[in-house]
Amino acid sequence: MMASNNPIEISGPKNIPMERDVVWKNICMIGDEKRECIIEMSYTKTKFYIVALDLEFNKYSIIELFRP
Repeated sequence: MMASNNPIEISGPKNIPMERDVVWKNICMIGDEKRECIIEMSYTKTKFYIVALDLEFNKYSIIELFRP
């Protein structure tokens, strides 16, 4: 998942397009518990996305922003 510059595949109630360009992707330690997460920043023509994948629980957090 980290080796390629492909976007993280997401399933669930929030659909974001797989046709997005990845700007940055890295493994980070987040929170007081120091959870290991993959953080991805990507964009489409109209939106910018920040995706955090918690590796322990396999859960996603998504921030969706409009691009100017």
